[in-house]
Amino acid sequence: MTVRTAFVHACLATFGISAASAADVTVLPSQLEALEQLVAESPDDFAGVSVDETERKIIVRHSRNSDPYRIREALTALKKSKRRDAEQSWSVEMRPVTRSNRQLEWTFDRMLRVEPWATLVRPVLSGWEIDVEENVVAVNVTAITPDLRDAARRAFGATVELRLVADLNSNYSRSNDYAPWYGGIPVQGTFPNAIYASDLELCTAGFPVSEPGGAITGLLTAGHCFGQGAAIRQPSDNEWVGGILAREKTNNGLDWALIGFGTSYGSRVWITESSSLRINNPQSASGVAMLAAQVGTIVCFNGARTGEKCNARISSMNSCQATDQFTVTCKLITVKSTDGNRIAQRGDSGGPVYRKMSNLMLPEGIIVAGNGAGTTVFYHSIKTVLKAIEAHPYVGGFGAWFVIAN
Repeated sequence: MTVRTAFVHACLATFGISAASAADVTVLPSQLEALEQLVAESPDDFAGVSVDETERKIIVRHSRNSDPYRIREALTALKKSKRRDAEQSWSVEMRPVTRSNRQLEWTFDRMLRVEPWATLVRPVLSGWEIDVEENVVAVNVTAITPDLRDAARRAFGATVELRLVADLNSNYSRSNDYAPWYGGIPVQGTFPNAIYASDLELCTAGFPVSEPGGAITGLLTAGHCFGQGAAIRQPSDNEWVGGILAREKTNNGLDWALIGFGTSYGSRVWITESSSLRINNPQSASGVAMLAAQVGTIVCFNGARTGEKCNARISSMNSCQATDQFTVTCKLITVKSTDGNRIAQRGDSGGPVYRKMSNLMLPEGIIVAGNGAGTTVFYHSIKTVLKAIEAHPYVGGFGAWFVIAN
């Protein structure tokens, strides 16, 4: 036993606590405020407080390397704090643990900053939290692989514990989503705010985007789907998704729109009716980390009506097409079906186009138009759309916009 550990035991014994037998100090609930404050203010010495209501016990965790004087101060605070009448006493156990609050919070704050761990965990990450009782940072994921375990160990050692959980949005679906709204959902304009007859037709929400330094601002979609200011809702239950913040649908120009004003938007995209993927590889119109798509690249289309189709091969990187009888749309990328099956159809406009690498989703663009059979389809690249947003008088002027990836 070290001198430091021996002194801790001596302090505990002063108040009738044996570290070996975990004998308890009896206190009242009204006396705990001073203790909780001390624990919060001493992150290097303590590791949190928990309650066992069945046994009426308060468990105070302290680091094995904590300052023994702080332990004694905590117990003294309990003894001196004011008691209230008619309170039933609780016992207090001082329990030594490996990691202090400071160590747990350091790991918590760096959860998505350490590579290659961050890249591996994002697609399956449900959330993370400090587990006081287990003295770890618990990382909840929807799948665990040997590579993920190894990356966690290399990044954080035993401080992180991977836990397999169901998707938190398992009760939601592509056609019955709720805020925060994901990309890939069906969207529709509604009366009385629908501006054009086309506003009442089905389209698809694309990738979530944000202005610099801000939260997620909205979802991309196609400009021909809705007029400026149209109210956008989910068709299944008429739930409000947002309004059209900005759009472009010009002859010899582009075809895009930005849905915003909604409650909140998430950093995932529905890929089937019941499953979604997180977006990877943040992208800006300035060209940072943009995908180097080229003729021959295979991409996936994901409209709300057709669903995910990864049978699209790029055949041209620069195309202008007569997308309706009045309008020619330019700066389009052309894809053709690799197997003769449909890639997209009416109702998929605005939906996300991306590349998949393992379980990663790498944003590529938004669906604009296609032929009747859905075997030749056209899309705008993300780079093209973000540059247009930055130049738009309603939402531009703030700097580079980004596709969100969390």
